[in-house]
Amino acid sequence: MAKIYIPEKGSIIRKKEDILKELKTYKKVISEELYNYLISLINIDNSCLEEKFSEEELSLIEKIPTFDDITLFNIYHLAKEFINSHPEIFLDEQVNNIKLFNSGYKKGKLLFDFYFNQTYDTRSQEVNFYSEVNDQKYYEDLDERISSELEIEYMKENPYSFEKLRYGGPASNWQFDHEDRIIKLEHDLKDIRDRNIPNEKEKEEIKQIQEYNKSLMEYFKIDDEGFKQTREYENRNNKKVLTKKINGIKVYKNIRYM
Repeated sequence: MAKIYIPEKGSIIRKKEDILKELKTYKKVISEELYNYLISLINIDNSCLEEKFSEEELSLIEKIPTFDDITLFNIYHLAKEFINSHPEIFLDEQVNNIKLFNSGYKKGKLLFDFYFNQTYDTRSQEVNFYSEVNDQKYYEDLDERISSELEIEYMKENPYSFEKLRYGGPASNWQFDHEDRIIKLEHDLKDIRDRNIPNEKEKEEIKQIQEYNKSLMEYFKIDDEGFKQTREYENRNNKKVLTKKINGIKVYKNIRYM
């Protein structure tokens, strides 16, 4: 990314009038249509997370330092505007990120997280959306798979000559790795079987979180296509993470199985 403006007092959200003024200096190097669209982002009439730029346009505007400020300003204020029609949503604003929770800060669940960071000459922006899924079949399949893997580990024998209390060498290394693998699988299986299965009230809460997630994605005009799975966690906080890059911004869908 291009060099960025570092404002006074530590805040990196620039004033609207300052961004508009600087954007005018680049008016001659971009098309009128593109210029007007960038203006619409500053006016919060559109979302910078909507995939409307061609590769050529994105390559051009990413070289304009003001584009970083525009996307930062746009997402920040769209997130704040979302709560105008959702008074039950709580906004937690910090120096370098903004979070949206439902039903209060301490008790509510995280719905949205916009994180931004800057160094001397670059700025990174990251958007996270959060949802939950009540999928008991997922846990049944996971239980079966881990149980099978654990049974296989139990049956394995050290292929090297191994003596207890004697350390070092391939036999000892294999044994340590084998035992660590068993401990991890046993721990994962225990987490799955000890988890709390959602009751009717919790099922309603999960459904509400899904509705918030859908509403937020639509509000930011994000196309649900093109996301790729990057991580999956198998523990008490079972979670799948999908991601894609939109206009230079990393966007993540965090889906937790309940």
